Amino acid sequence: MSLFICKRSFLILLLFFSISFTSFAGYSIQHDSLKAIQQEKNKQFMDSLYQARLALSITEEAQKDSLLKLQREIQLKAFRLAQADTITQVVLGQLKLAAAPNMNKFSKAKKIDLHFNKIQKINKRAWPKTDSLESINLENNALKKVSFRKNHSIKRLNLSNNLY
Repeated sequence: MSLFICKRSFLILLLFFSISFTSFAGYSIQHDSLKAIQQEKNKQFMDSLYQARLALSITEEAQKDSLLKLQREIQLKAFRLAQADTITQVVLGQLKLAAAPNMNKFSKAKKIDLHFNKIQKINKRAWPKTDSLESINLENNALKKVSFRKNHSIKRLNLSNNLY
């Protein structure tokens, strides 16, 4: 009888371990599935976070462009409305100008600065009719041709980084 109880206990123990092992293996498969689902959710979250950052970046860039456009318009309006006979410096740099503005009414201008624009050509009639002009900065434009009025007072002329 004791042998029978031992065999029976052994069979019960074996059955218990096989059930436990099966449930543990099932747990492992279920755990892997949950892990894969969680990884997919994390990836989706990171993708949506990236899309949100990209949209914000585009919005910030649009706002920056809008502010630069407004600044450009204000500066050009101030240039047009300026009392030309009192202005000694004309500074219209970094405004993305494609053409040089007409500056011939600025008879007291000593300095003209049109750096970092997109100006390709300046006609000699655009320059002020004056002998007081001393400095001209046309750096970083797309200049191929520049014509000047007769003016012996120019001491400084910067044409660096142009197309020529």
